[in-house]
Amino acid sequence: MNHVPYKLRLVITLIARCLIGGLLLVSGFEKVWSPGSFVVSIENYHLIPNYIAPYLAMFVSGFELLAGLFLIVGLFIRVVAILVILQFAVYLFVLSDALVTGKTDHACGCFTVFQGQNAIENFLFGGNTITYSDLIRDSLLLLLTAILPIFRVRKWSFDSLLVKRKDQNRSKDSTLTRNQNTNLSMSKWLIPIGFVVVAIAALSMNAIAFVGVSKTSQPGLSVAGDYKPRSKYLQVGKKEVNFTLKTISGQRIQLSQERGKVILLEFFALWCPYCRDEAPVLNQLDQLYHNQPFKILSVIASPYGIHFEDSHFTNMSIYRKQDVQWYQNHFSVTHPMLLDPHFQVTNAYGINGYPIFYLIGRHGTIRKLLIGPVPEVQIMQAIQQVIAQK
Repeated sequence: MNHVPYKLRLVITLIARCLIGGLLLVSGFEKVWSPGSFVVSIENYHLIPNYIAPYLAMFVSGFELLAGLFLIVGLFIRVVAILVILQFAVYLFVLSDALVTGKTDHACGCFTVFQGQNAIENFLFGGNTITYSDLIRDSLLLLLTAILPIFRVRKWSFDSLLVKRKDQNRSKDSTLTRNQNTNLSMSKWLIPIGFVVVAIAALSMNAIAFVGVSKTSQPGLSVAGDYKPRSKYLQVGKKEVNFTLKTISGQRIQLSQERGKVILLEFFALWCPYCRDEAPVLNQLDQLYHNQPFKILSVIASPYGIHFEDSHFTNMSIYRKQDVQWYQNHFSVTHPMLLDPHFQVTNAYGINGYPIFYLIGRHGTIRKLLIGPVPEVQIMQAIQQVIAQK
């Protein structure tokens, strides 16, 4: 790349270091801040066993933090850039696999807290589903990172200081004493040693953040490893997937026995704030249509307890009976809340977000799919339309 003017190479290198390093720092910090959410993102790809996901999440987030820091300050630029290129290559493979297999109904996991709200933000940060824009974005980032080991510009970096000190040591007069030479040799390692100490501290903090993710407290009412939803929601016009589930009181509900009624089938999580916002709405709908051929059924579709969200997704304790009772009592739930301990129903309906509503007609056909949170007026209109159908 000697034909490229040096000043241009310098500017491009600085932009690449700041952009890639900044993105890695933000992405890594988000993953540490919300480790449980990143673990769920990894599990959604279904490429590794779920018990490995917390440890992989810890490694990836720690690597992104350190790689971002090293690129911005310019320490070991070439080595770090090559490792980041390999990371993006793995990301491209994982995204390509999701697009080929159709398992795209989940976020890519690049940013766990911030999600895009429009086309530009979806391209930069990822949206609620995986698209080809995610593939294009990571390809561009890989190419931008590849500039660093190709241009090999060290100016305005700690690498340049290390090289400069090394050259100074070589040019010193041979009359220097042994102690002076030793001091010069030791001083050139002070900066790398300092960053190694910072790296160890960062990884230690990262490990502490993920401790809660890799553990569960007491045995709960579901098995987290069984949560493996199909890649797509059941589509409108398809027949319902029949099931028989129980409430915590032992009441058995069989969906096929509710034929002749319009069923609002909710899939929700005990910890989900949007689901909690919808709970009073469902109570009102239950009262409003109690004289109609209409029934609400809610299926608990997440393995985690009521404190999962409050703990920034680090408390991954499996929900227990008292979690369900708290939810019922706190929100005065009047309709059946069904346990799906091995997530067979949840997986069959393709649930990977909360809340999700299926409106099932009198003859067992899915008439509406509502992806929450859904305004009360919209739910009421949908219910009235389906009730009016014969």
